[in-house]
Amino acid sequence: MERHFINQLLGLQGRELRMIYTLLFLDNSYLLKDKKVSLHTYIEKKVSELSKSDVMLQMDIFLEITRIFKLKGLDYQIEENIYQQAKHILQSIYNFAWKDDKSLRSRTDLTKRWDGYLQHYTTVFKRMKPETETITIEFISSNHFLQKHLQLNNVIPSLFSKRIIQKRFLMALVVPLLQQYEDKRNTAIDSFIQEWQKRFGEYKSLAEQLHEIEIERSGVLHDFEENEAIISEINKQIARTKKQLELEKKTLASLLKFAELEDLDVNSSFDLNKKEYLSIRTKISKLYRMKQALSTKNKLFHKVGSVLTNMSVAIQIQAEEKKANYYLEEMVEDLLSSKIVFKETEQQRITDLEKKLVDLNKWQAQHRKYQEMLQKELAQLRSSVISIRKDMKLLEDVHYGLKDLQLIIETPLLEDTSEE
Repeated sequence: MERHFINQLLGLQGRELRMIYTLLFLDNSYLLKDKKVSLHTYIEKKVSELSKSDVMLQMDIFLEITRIFKLKGLDYQIEENIYQQAKHILQSIYNFAWKDDKSLRSRTDLTKRWDGYLQHYTTVFKRMKPETETITIEFISSNHFLQKHLQLNNVIPSLFSKRIIQKRFLMALVVPLLQQYEDKRNTAIDSFIQEWQKRFGEYKSLAEQLHEIEIERSGVLHDFEENEAIISEINKQIARTKKQLELEKKTLASLLKFAELEDLDVNSSFDLNKKEYLSIRTKISKLYRMKQALSTKNKLFHKVGSVLTNMSVAIQIQAEEKKANYYLEEMVEDLLSSKIVFKETEQQRITDLEKKLVDLNKWQAQHRKYQEMLQKELAQLRSSVISIRKDMKLLEDVHYGLKDLQLIIETPLLEDTSEE
């Protein structure tokens, strides 16, 4: 029976085919508005506007029926799958009719399911127009039949009822299609398969593009994460080097602090900083002596004012120590910028650390630039993925069943260019 159904579907052409297409794809703009335009006028207008080829319309009808009954899509490049889906379609139509039509369920003489079905509806439909001899496509597409069977009158149906209307139309459609049963192969099925191959090929091509981009994206993401780890390690090395450099400079400052500064002839900047440093050290010494004197006095008289004065001196000493350390650090920088012989080992360690820090900063900048490039590439690839998935979703919506197919996409192997 399913072979006969496919043979009859593929035998439809011209006006009959376009009538069925129009009625099956009866759009919501007609269903939901006041019908100032008659159904007949609407159908004739739609039929005249259809410019698709017969095989395209046949494929659209076939796929729409599978959508109406929510059947799982199959790969129609395989002829047997077409017949298998047709079997599911016929079973779905019969099951719907059985639930929808009490008069069908009341029949007790249905010995063969489809024979009984065809007899029942042939009788029912002929009652609508007694002079009818055979139920044809033209008959079930007539305004008179559609108004009665599908109840397409001036009552505005809901969007939900569109599916019921489609199913009732299919209940009627199988009557003319399944008459004069033939089980031979219709060679038009080859064109039908080719039409599916075009649609499937477009979908598979997008899937292959998506697969290639996902592979590329995975590689770029791996590089991004790997480079992120490298940057993190560089940052740790920079922090360690800075800390070590700070310690080395403090060591040199301590050595400089206890050196005979007057004997060091470095440069004019060093001399100015040295002058300020020595002046502050002299001031600090005086403050310490003052503090000592105040401490002795406080012990004798225990005066509150003297205690406050002592605290004030201590605060001044802290402030001057900060100034002294600043000038001492400046002297260290002056010393490092000169070629004077003084604590060569310590100076060399600092020079090496400073060079290392320069190299690390340069390395960090290179990897950050590379990271920005990878980030842009990932954004572009993500945009491509979204675009292709959108296109695939559009094809899935238009060609029902595509998303149910499992695509086998081979990953191309890299050519081995090594010499044997």
